[in-house]
Parts: sequence; structure tokens; C-alpha cells
Amino acid sequence: MQYKTNIKTLKRVYAIAKEVGLENILIGSQENEEVKFDLKAILNGIFEKDLINEFCQTVTGETKDFEEVSLKEVESVILGFFAAIKEQLQESKLLKAMIVTQVRNQTTPSTT
Repeated sequence: MQYKTNIKTLKRVYAIAKEVGLENILIGSQENEEVKFDLKAILNGIFEKDLINEFCQTVTGETKDFEEVSLKEVESVILGFFAAIKEQLQESKLLKAMIVTQVRNQTTPSTT
């Protein structure tokens, strides 16, 4: 399956994740910071706000009703999208430069 991984899609995916309290999946957490999830907010987003369907339609570009397919297929779409994003991030020169800069800043003593 082909996944949409353009900036517009990523912005919408982030908004959906944030709406249900899962934005840490996309942005990570600070070192030694425990990631907490609000299960009630997640379930409300999934079951009351139709966000699973919106997420799957957004990342695939398909208009079908993902609430009518099996849980296995929905899971495959979600995991497949994050695998596609992970692959792109691993190849990202910009991300690598940002990581190098962050490491440098953490290991360089402050002069102030």
C-alpha cells in the first residue's frame, strides 16, 4: 500500500494524534521523561470522534469507510504508515544534522 507522507498529511496526522493524546508517538519525549497516555481520551477519540477512519483515509488517500474493514486491516494501515515515516526519517539529512547539532550542544560546555 502507498502512504501519503507529505507535509500536509503529517500536519493532519499530528493534529489527529494530538486530539487523542498520542502526539508523543510523533514527537517523542525528553530524555528520562515518562510518556503518559490518557486512555479515556484515546478511546473517546477513537470511538466517539471517528478519528480512526479519518486517520486511515488521510494517510492512504482512500475514501473508503475504514470502520467497515477488519481490525487487522486498520492495524496494517496504521503500522504501515508509521513504518513509512520511520524509513523516511532514517534517510533524512535534515534530521541527521539536527541530531548532530543537539549532541554537540549537549557535550559542549557553556561559556556563560
